[in-house]
Amino acid sequence: MIDHRLIAFEAVLQEGSFERAARRLALTQSAISQRVKLLEAELGQVLLVRSKPVRPTPAGRRLLPYLAQLRLMEAEARRALARVRRTARCGWPSGSMPIRWRPGSSAPWPRS
Repeated sequence: MIDHRLIAFEAVLQEGSFERAARRLALTQSAISQRVKLLEAELGQVLLVRSKPVRPTPAGRRLLPYLAQLRLMEAEARRALARVRRTARCGWPSGSMPIRWRPGSSAPWPRS
């Protein structure tokens, strides 16, 4: 659920290089670079010092706590959706209903 540009940014920092981040994410190095550049363009900030190893700029460091919060929110959202899915399964299976119920009504068909 987290934006692919943020995932690339995070992977580059964790791996210390664009090449290793690309291998980890099963992408090309240029795809990782492009995603990070798009993120930097959108934010109007350079986020990485492109050295060996790659390091965050002050703006990149400032972004990291928000990325951590996004990860926590994503996990929380997934747990909440899993609870909804379990609750929905307690009723009638999707796309089915008891035979004697009238479509679009909460009342059953009258008995003959």
